Amino acid sequence: MVDPLSALPRRVVLDHETLASCAANDPIEDWRRKLRNAGVLREPLAHLGLGPSGGDGAKVSVEAWAEVQRRFYELERADEALEAILGWSELAWAHRKALGVIAAATLIGIQMIGQVAILFGILGVLIGALMFSPRRRGRARRRREKAAESLIAAVQHLMSQSFIESNDGVIFEAAPHRAFLVRRIDDLRLERAGLEARQSELVHLRAQLIRANEALGLPPEDGEVRAVDEERGRLDARDAGLISLEQRLERQLEDFNRALERLRLLATREALSRKVGELLEERRGDAALRAAAEIEVDVVAIYAEMSRLGVRLSDADLSLRAALEAEAAARGQSTRLIAETKPKPEP
Repeated sequence: MVDPLSALPRRVVLDHETLASCAANDPIEDWRRKLRNAGVLREPLAHLGLGPSGGDGAKVSVEAWAEVQRRFYELERADEALEAILGWSELAWAHRKALGVIAAATLIGIQMIGQVAILFGILGVLIGALMFSPRRRGRARRRREKAAESLIAAVQHLMSQSFIESNDGVIFEAAPHRAFLVRRIDDLRLERAGLEARQSELVHLRAQLIRANEALGLPPEDGEVRAVDEERGRLDARDAGLISLEQRLERQLEDFNRALERLRLLATREALSRKVGELLEERRGDAALRAAAEIEVDVVAIYAEMSRLGVRLSDADLSLRAALEAEAAARGQSTRLIAETKPKPEP
């Protein structure tokens, strides 16, 4: 049985929290792990050409996703080049240390070892001077740093966009603005919880002050009680403002969720349409053959039957008959000439 879900397009959702943890000075393995976990490397996009851009030339939507992939691969190459140079530099340093031992041996007059030392010395100088100089290592480090800076800039740009788009049958979803709204609503609720705890403390403190005043025979509400009441009023006003903002953000989140769902449906429909197009393209030949088989007419048999029945063929459909005969001949069927299918005159 065919799984109906297999026809649904793949969906990749960007994990903004993981992406936000990226830093320019992260080791390459950390970069690779974070980008994989964030979904950036799940589907190949680096091959995409330049897409539309904003007024500042910044790439938008899926192209920004592809740009992060391209920048990561650049960082990989720069990191590999730097590691190769540093690795050979360590080898060259070990080689120079060995040269010191060999050179010491030559000083005690071992001629053969001395010749080897000369050879190694020449090679060491060439390797150190031409390939593993501090200047070369510095250039490799700067290239690696520049690649990391370009990558982090691409990551930050991708994190600033909300979009849901279909590309090659895959739906890519990035919704940092939704994540922002959710986080801000959580912040407001946490702040309101703190205010509520503070209010409870003030209510308890006010009751204690009043009881203490009454026990001492003083007026229940003195200056300190009024100060507590003022603080409670200030907290109430602040809480009202937080409630108003939370309600606005919740309405905005609801609108944003509806817009995202609409974009998901549109992107899914686009991906499915592309899938249908691919399937039709793949099966177009088979479908055409099936359709032709369903309406296929045995021209030769009809001609023969009409000839047997003595049906006179009109000359009005000569072009059509010629085309059918050509098709039959192309399929290897033997046909008779129209003249042969006409009834012969009686003697």
